[in-house]
Order: sequence, then structure tokens, then C-alpha cells
Amino acid sequence: MTRLLTVLLGIALILPVAQAHGSEAVRLSTSLGAASNEVILHATDHVLVKLAPGADAAGILGQGSEHVFDRWRRVPVPSGTTATEMVEDLRSRGGVELAELDHVIQLDPQFAPVPLNHVDPVEVDDPYHSFQWHFPAIQLNSAWADSTGEGVVVAVVDTGITQDGEDLTCHTFVSPYNAITNTTGAMAATDDHGHGTHVAGTVAQCTNNGVGVAGVAFDAALMPVKVLDSTGVGTASSLAAGIEWARANGADVINLSLGFDDPNFTHPIIDEAMEAAVQDGVVIVAASGNDNAASVSYPASHPDVIAVGAIDFNNLRAPYSNRGSSLDLVAPGGDNDQDANGDGFGDGVLQETFEKQGINKDFGYFFFEGTSMATPHVSGAVALMLSQVPSLDPAALRSILQSTALDLGAQGRDNAYGHGLIQIHDTLEYLTTAPTWGEGAKLKVEIYGETELTLVWDDANDGVGVSEYRVGVAGTTGKTVTQPRATFTGLQPGTEYTFEVLARNVAGNWSEPLSATVRTARFFIDTVGHVFYQDVLWLSGLDITRGCNPPVNDRYCPDDPVTRGQMAAFMNRALGLSSTSSDFFFDDDGTTFEADINALAAAGISRGCNPPVNDRYCPDDPVTRGQMAAFINRALGLSSTSTDFFLDDDGTTFEADINALAAAGVTRGCNPPENDRFCPEDPVTRGQMAAFLNRALGGLSAGP
Repeated sequence: MTRLLTVLLGIALILPVAQAHGSEAVRLSTSLGAASNEVILHATDHVLVKLAPGADAAGILGQGSEHVFDRWRRVPVPSGTTATEMVEDLRSRGGVELAELDHVIQLDPQFAPVPLNHVDPVEVDDPYHSFQWHFPAIQLNSAWADSTGEGVVVAVVDTGITQDGEDLTCHTFVSPYNAITNTTGAMAATDDHGHGTHVAGTVAQCTNNGVGVAGVAFDAALMPVKVLDSTGVGTASSLAAGIEWARANGADVINLSLGFDDPNFTHPIIDEAMEAAVQDGVVIVAASGNDNAASVSYPASHPDVIAVGAIDFNNLRAPYSNRGSSLDLVAPGGDNDQDANGDGFGDGVLQETFEKQGINKDFGYFFFEGTSMATPHVSGAVALMLSQVPSLDPAALRSILQSTALDLGAQGRDNAYGHGLIQIHDTLEYLTTAPTWGEGAKLKVEIYGETELTLVWDDANDGVGVSEYRVGVAGTTGKTVTQPRATFTGLQPGTEYTFEVLARNVAGNWSEPLSATVRTARFFIDTVGHVFYQDVLWLSGLDITRGCNPPVNDRYCPDDPVTRGQMAAFMNRALGLSSTSSDFFFDDDGTTFEADINALAAAGISRGCNPPVNDRYCPDDPVTRGQMAAFINRALGLSSTSTDFFLDDDGTTFEADINALAAAGVTRGCNPPENDRFCPEDPVTRGQMAAFLNRALGGLSAGP
């Protein structure tokens, strides 16, 4: 008869006990609840050495050393010598880069499960799936419509996995490996403890098979990697070897439901193995620990690892779950001391595994609690993501999980819940969401040139993160940039180009193009080196000016005065004013700029040149600097100011307009460097006019 069992206390997972390097202590006694076990802090029969590149192992270490991976080796400790003494000796030898104790990792002592009465199967495909409250908490049932993990390999680096029960028989294991005995093959990584099988079930238990319970990514492949023995004990070197094996044999995800409980502990051999795996694109997920500590356990605390804490049925931090600045996410870890969902069982995480009865294994379905149980929820979620988008790199994947998590606790990321509770359906939905442009978004020119353009554009948004932009002339590949700005060179002067930009998010989805037709500036032989050269380029790029010597138009005449008729044309082209059939003045009839003058008058920018009648415009008169201030102020409606910037405009007709221009940064004065005068009666030159318009309108009309 199939049984449902519950683990009453912290059988959750990890929590190895570790000691700082160089400690003479070898063992300590620990008492947890009613159980008392002797916990080994480091191996006493061997130590670890990392040789320098090219070093001769036999010549430096003698016979008997054993290769772990890369340049790391296990070196036996001679009789009569302690491991600490051996480390000190090895550190003094030439060709030795590092010498370390091989620290021990150990699962929490496990209290005997208490069998519960048999529960009749509910009318669903997997009979006990209804007791898996932890799956709806992470939106799993909805997520299965998008992904089931097919094509992804998850390495469960733990006590091994066994298929002797009834609900993991659907899987053919990928590359089983025992890092303790350095053996491979179908039986090498068989679980003789129970922890790894339970963890593996959460990742990928057989689902929709009419048996038992379900798994998160049930179509993913499982790689059993045994690094902990039948008592839940292993070493740093075994763990590193297991991680390296998973990397080298095609794992996409590595689940580490284990850890050292010393918050300051790290180990270089484990660091190197993890960093090599992440460099190869492997995602590592690890448990934060079950000490109710204010810091995350190692290796979850490593910056390349996704650190997972645990929540209970009520989405509250489980009382045992470690917290801290390294915590990334939380997932259901359960609490067997409560039955908040009222199903008659403690609110642990339900999966198939076994309890040992002598040399036999008694299989059933067990409610476990711990961050060990939370971690495979996230590993399974990663498998679902990679099945949908195999190209996701570890950093992007982590960012997406964090950004789509359900925020718990204090608003935003906090040390108790990290970025929040994983929401797998929302995560998978994001993977198919393209970035969008905000209302009114534009691609525009920041800097005009004769043969180059600098383009800028508004940021796209997708709720998580836009990783890059592709921008170029429409129909070409263009260039890829990470910021909304790009410069293009080698263009033709006075030529129109249509550019477009697309945004790509971290999931690899592309936005619709944002496009604009812009032109390079004309080349004027008389503006090179002129003080207003850049302003004239801006004016020409927007086609506000076409030169001063038609039809050739190879000159701009920057020092010539601007007539009122020319000014009307400049302003009309810059502002794009509406045309009108009204005729406001009788002295511009038939002139070149009649339409521009009437457009200015219709917009209220010009009131005529002969007040109070104002039936004339005086199109051939030069524009004074004071008049130009009035034109620009009326066009833009600049804010008035009580500040008086200049000495020579006091009491003049256009004093208020001049001060408004100065306050807006459009004018700086006419007598640098003092600039305490404006020269309101001086005529405006074509070069000055380009500067006035650029400062006044550049931010508004730098693009279509």
C-alpha cells in the first residue's frame, strides 16, 4: 500500500558544518532535537592541492595523489601527520599554487518520518497531485501549457537518485556519476539516503502517468550526480568534482540542495568548478540554508549562483529559511508544523522517496520541508525557461526570474524574500513578450554633420530589461549598441537617409522598428571653422537652410544680416507652421517669402513692423537681436522671469523677451566673456540666427 509520510522537522536539506581553513579541530558533537550525530569538519586522510600550470605532480607530491579536476588533486596524509600540518607543508613546496583542507558538507540529521493513514487517490491523473499545494503557489499548472522542460538536462548534485519507487520510472538518467567513488554507469549514483530522490522528484517527477505526484519540469532529463554518502556527508572536492562532471557532460542546470552552514565559508575548488560551469552557460541553483540565519549559506552565496530561500503555505518566510543580501528568490519549502491548507497533513513539499529500514528502502510519498525543497522548484522553472528559449544565458535568465517574481515582504528586493516568489507562468509569458516603444517615442538626430550623424532615441520597455538595440539605415544590418545612441560616419553631405532602430530584450525578442527620415548637412565652404559651424550644420540637416547663393548653394554667408523675410522662412521651416490663405500685410505681396510671413502672422509670432496699424511687414529690413528675441519667445511661449540679465536692454520694447531667452539658455549675451550686454539694436547675422534657433528649438525639432 502506498503511503504518504511526513518529515516532522528540518530534514529539509543542506546545512553542512564547516570549519575555517587551518583549524586543528577535526570533529565536533552536535545535537539537533532528539538526534545526535558526530559531524566531521574536514577529511583527515587527505588534503587538496592545486598545482601551478605545468607542474609535475609526481615530482612535487610523490606517489598516490589522485586527480579531481583541472589542476586540483587529492593528496594522502601520511600516518602521524595531521591534515592541517600536511596543508602547511604543501604550501611551502614549489609548484603548489594552493593547498586546502577538504571540508565536509553534511545534510541536517533527519528525523524518522511518521507514516500517516492511507489516502484514497483523488480523481486526477496523478493521484496525490492535489496535495502539492506548492505548485499552484508558483503558477505551475498554467505554465505547463507553455513548457514542460523537454530538451533540458538538470543535474541533481546530491545523494544520488533511485528509480526503485513507482514514480520516476519514466526517466532514463543522463550520465550518472558518483563523485565519491569516481565511478559512472547506471547504478553508480543510486541514492542510499533519500534526500536526492525527493529533490529530483520536485524537478522532474513523472507526471500525467496516473501514479503518485507531479514534477515541475517533467519532460526534462535528470542527471544523477552523487556527492553525498548514505549519511548525507560529502567533501568539498566531491562537490567540485560533481559540478565539473555535470558541466562537462551536458547539464543545462545544476541543482545544489546543500550547503555549508558557516556564513563566511568558501572554498576555491568549489568556486572554480562553479565559475567554469557558469562560463559554459550552465545555470546553478542552490539552497540558502536552514539555520534561520541572517546570511545565505555557501555555495548559494556565490555571486554566480541563484540563491533560493523557502516560504510556507501562506507565502511567509519559513521559520528556518536563511536570509541576507545574497538571497535571490524564494520558493515553497514548506512547514510541517502547520496545516494551513487544512488537508490533514503538515504543509511540507510532497514527493516520492524512501526511508531506510536496515538495508532495505521503504518507498512512499513524503512531506519534506527545507530550502532543499524550495531549490528544485527554481531549478525546474529554469528548465521550463530553457526549453522555451535555449539561448538564454545565466545572467539573463536570473534577471527574468527576479523581475517576474511576486514581491513579498518589504516593497522591492529585501533580505527575507530576495526579489520574491517565483511565478513560472508570468516568467514564461515574458519570454515571448517583445519590447514596446512608449507613446510619442522618436528616433532623432542629436548631432548633425556633413558626412556623419549621431542618432538618439527613447528607451524601449518590456518590464524587465532591454539588452541591446540594432540601429542602421533601413534595409541594412546596421550596428548593435547597448545604449540608445549611435554615430554613423561615411555618409554623403546633404543626403536624406531613412534609419530604423529595433530593441531586443534579455529573452531575445525584438520590438517593432522605430524609424525616421533624416538628412546630413550640406557642405558650405564658408562655415568651416566658423564659431557657429555646428549650429549651421543643425540648421542645414533639418533643411531649414539651403544656402545663400542659389542655385549652387555652396555658401551659407554666416556673417550676413538676416532680413525679416528670411527670418520668416527660417522660423516657418523650423516650426512647421500651418499654411493660411489670409493675407496680413500689403508690402509682401508677390515676394519670395510671402507664404512664410503670413504663416508667422497667423500663428501670432509676427504683428507687423508699423504699429499700431501693423499693415506692413518690412520683409527686406534686417532683423534686430531684440526683435529675434520677441519672435522666439512668442513661438515657444517661454516662461517669464524677474531676473535682469543685461545692462543695455533696460526699458527697451523687448526687455521681457530678452530676459526670457536668457533664462531659457537661448542667449548668452553679445560681449563675451563678460556677457553683460545683449546688443538689442544690432542686426542678427545668419550665423547668430542658426545658434538662436538651435538652442531654442534643437530639443524640440532635432528629428522628424
